[in-house]
Amino acid sequence: RWISAIKVGLKYLDNPKVITIKYEDLVLNYQSTVSTIFNFIGENLHENLKAWHKFATIKKSPNLIGKQIGEIHVKSIRKHEKNSQFSTIIDKFTKNTEAMDLLSKLGYL
Repeated sequence: RWISAIKVGLKYLDNPKVITIKYEDLVLNYQSTVSTIFNFIGENLHENLKAWHKFATIKKSPNLIGKQIGEIHVKSIRKHEKNSQFSTIIDKFTKNTEAMDLLSKLGYL
């Protein structure tokens, strides 16, 4: 599924009406990345977005880690390297040449 989603997104990579944001950039450089997004759409960054989790209208969800809205954290970045349960998935993924080509194109390799 990741491969097909990325391939669709890459069709718009050079489109001036589309901005590409990496998850890691959003997590590691939240304020800078959100500022980039707001500049792109021609809006001012509202102060509430700096602490968005305090103003979120959805406070709990079964789809969230910990089931509750909280500050952005870096725990999910590179979690596959810290948890052996991902090793089979990662092995399969890294043997997929199409996936590796996409990771390279996106600057991850």
